[in-house]
Amino acid sequence: MVQWPNAPLAAYLLATIIHLASRSGTTLSTVSAVVASSALAVWAVLEVAWGVNPFRRGLGSVVLILIVVSALRHTG
Repeated sequence: MVQWPNAPLAAYLLATIIHLASRSGTTLSTVSAVVASSALAVWAVLEVAWGVNPFRRGLGSVVLILIVVSALRHTG
């Protein structure tokens, strides 16, 4: 069964497409990357907190951990 993505996941997908289509180093590229990461983090938190089954809650947890690890690697 296929389910349409919820708003944060749709925002992540759209921002990722914009980021990939824009030239690296531009303001649009930077803003779209931040929006994509933020939207994915919101999606992950929502899945951890209110996922409909253990798989979705686990998937949200894994994605959230990967976002945090990625952010820590980029900051220092």
